[in-house]
Amino acid sequence: TPRPPAFGWPDDAATEEAVTPPPAPIIVVNVASVDRLTTDLAYLFQTIERPDITDYLVGMLAYAGDLKGIDRTPPFGMMLFMDGLTPRPTPVGFFPVTDVSEFIETISLAQVVVQESIDGANRYTITGGDGPPMHMHLAQDYVYITPDEDFVPTNLPNPQTYNAALTSRYDLSVAVRIQNVSETVRNVFVTFLEAGAQAELQQRDGEPEAEYLMRRANGVSTLEFITQLLREGDQILLGIDASSERKTGVLEINMDAVPGSEFASLLANVSGTQTSFAPLLNDGAPFSISGAWKMNERDQTGGRDMAVGDQLAIAREEPELGVEGGPIDRLFDSVLATIEDGQIDFFAQFASPA
Repeated sequence: TPRPPAFGWPDDAATEEAVTPPPAPIIVVNVASVDRLTTDLAYLFQTIERPDITDYLVGMLAYAGDLKGIDRTPPFGMMLFMDGLTPRPTPVGFFPVTDVSEFIETISLAQVVVQESIDGANRYTITGGDGPPMHMHLAQDYVYITPDEDFVPTNLPNPQTYNAALTSRYDLSVAVRIQNVSETVRNVFVTFLEAGAQAELQQRDGEPEAEYLMRRANGVSTLEFITQLLREGDQILLGIDASSERKTGVLEINMDAVPGSEFASLLANVSGTQTSFAPLLNDGAPFSISGAWKMNERDQTGGRDMAVGDQLAIAREEPELGVEGGPIDRLFDSVLATIEDGQIDFFAQFASPA
């Protein structure tokens, strides 16, 4: 059964021939639009009483020819592609255009030369400065700019459709699509990472036991997390959105896992655990942060080693407090009991003066 269209590219279900899917980017940087970005930035700078920054940005746009030739309402940004066992990352910038001639005039302000290719076909070469030449293509009402001479944009998903979810939610967003990197490449990277970490996790000559325990616990925990992220992670998303209508500014960091994986269960424990400090959350406070999650076995093992290392280090620095049954023992008895219970819950808030 032919695969249905997912991101706006044509579906050749009417034919029996196998359809090669378009390449999938591993990183997407998406800006909702020129107009939306400038409006929301102006609101943020007005909120912090820095309208001079807005004036500076307006001046920069004027210096750039007010971005003539660029459509100021659709999204723009960059996609990074990677293909092959020894992949070479290929960045591709995408910019919506209303008039390609005016767009060329605008980018020529950067002291570059834009020349149409001999074969035409909406292909251009950008040269200037000491960098390599860039290649520009016109397709789907967008200009695509990339250093890859062999790049062909006609088989790409339309950025406006492909990034619709990002555009609707954020002014600016960065998405790392982990599963779009081939499994072979991810496994090779994990193998190199594990091999390099083994030497670093050994105790060094003359290294105190406390420092070694803390360093090793942190290293093992980090290595296991990165390994799990690369093998079972789906996407990491950073998004920023400001709104003068809602009078809010939001920074979101989301992490998604492959459904049914152990990593998905771990993230479900984070997002599904209620914090005891929920009644203290207040949208009127300048800044609040709260977190609650259940520790898995890896976190508990690393947490115990870190706590023991900290206890030894503090007792060495403050021997009068490190006596058996003393303040340090009582403090870390509580810490270790929390780790054994496996429930972490914290809250911090900055309050405005009355």
